[in-house]
Amino acid sequence: MRRWLERSDTPLLVTITDWKPPSTNSQKAKIHAMIDELAAAVGYTSGEMKQILKDEVGAYFTDRKGNRRPKSIADYSKQELSDLIEHTYRLAAEAGVLLESAA
Repeated sequence: MRRWLERSDTPLLVTITDWKPPSTNSQKAKIHAMIDELAAAVGYTSGEMKQILKDEVGAYFTDRKGNRRPKSIADYSKQELSDLIEHTYRLAAEAGVLLESAA
């Protein structure tokens, strides 16, 4: 790695963070189906419902300018997406919505 860094012609930023298992494709498919179904049942667009859920779960990152932004679902860890799925189940239940996609 040192040689690669020494040969770089441009400044580099190297970030080291704790590794978390990435979400799975089946998790991503499930949450998107759940969001679409819940949104239709309560009168929101899928985009609006997704934003509401992401805000409530609070999975954010700080960009290079220091702005706090919601993470893309594609970037959620396995645990973060599990938490979002569970939260979506709870929200649907509270709204009296039975999610067919959850079966």
